[in-house]
Amino acid sequence: DRATQSVWYPGEQALQAVGGMRKGMSVPFLDEPAPIRLSAWLEQHPESTVLLPSEADYREWQRARLGVGIARAEGGIRITRVAEDSAAEAAGMLADDVIVRIAGTSVTTRDELRAVLSDYTVGDSVEVDLERAGEDGETERLTVKVAFVADP
Repeated sequence: DRATQSVWYPGEQALQAVGGMRKGMSVPFLDEPAPIRLSAWLEQHPESTVLLPSEADYREWQRARLGVGIARAEGGIRITRVAEDSAAEAAGMLADDVIVRIAGTSVTTRDELRAVLSDYTVGDSVEVDLERAGEDGETERLTVKVAFVADP
């Protein structure tokens, strides 16, 4: 989308803006069934111009994400928000849970969380150890299938 410098990525039922001014928005497919391959799209819409992202942009947009807002907490990272329809929501993560480990690695900062997640791509599963809010140090392990969502 040249007008907003947005990049759109096909999801299961909609295009999702993964970069630019419209990042986080989605648009439902108008064609039934939705074309899955670029060649199928171009057959149906020969007037289209296809712009390809740079390799660096593509890697950033494909970065594994949980779909949570976070803040520092004693002994980990507190979840402040869980995005609707996110990997975190699907796995049962809740606001005020505290992430203490991801893939066996202790995390206490946003940078540490991103560093661990950088080893994963969309669709991979990762184990997350967290302390549930109000449960006096009890740790619970969830398996999260990381997804392509913008952090809230």
